[in-house]
Amino acid sequence: MKKTLLVAFAVFFAMSVKAQLWIGGEVGYYYAKPNKAFTCSPELFYDLNKTWSIGMSFGYQHTNYTTSSKRWNLLDDGQGRYRELYVTTDKKKTTMWEIAPFVRCKFAKVGNLGLFVDAVLAYNISHVYDFLTEGYCYLNISDDSFYYDDSSKNIKVNYTKADYKIYGYGAFVSPGLSYKISDGVSFEAHLGN
Repeated sequence: MKKTLLVAFAVFFAMSVKAQLWIGGEVGYYYAKPNKAFTCSPELFYDLNKTWSIGMSFGYQHTNYTTSSKRWNLLDDGQGRYRELYVTTDKKKTTMWEIAPFVRCKFAKVGNLGLFVDAVLAYNISHVYDFLTEGYCYLNISDDSFYYDDSSKNIKVNYTKADYKIYGYGAFVSPGLSYKISDGVSFEAHLGN
């Protein structure tokens, strides 16, 4: 199956409300049929001085992923050889909420270009819905006309549903650079956490 990446981007844009208070955020979208993900992280930070800032980021992410696999096994029951076809399909939907306070250190500036490092503490909650389908059948080794269809009566199908939450936390350092477009607008890029 051919998978195509249509769009994958992340943009961070910061605008100054006052001289020291900044509002910004990131938006991202990923699509590779049948998988997709959307991310949105608004951010607010305050400049304490020319070197130090404190801030808070709020994150939302929704992902929809499907994975499938087929496996053939050769079996011999003493009366003949058989093939076993085992098929799995895992459909997973995840929604994550995150809060991440940070401290920023701006340590270099050349013209409109500046370098900084964010020290971040992050806490998130993910709600996961997982639907797993497992199907298998046995057929004679000489039968090459078989086509797998999980609605067929000779297929054994098991369904497993899971609905759970995952809590995560962490601390990391995220370097970045900013480009000052005007006194109130900057474009920023981070190296991932």
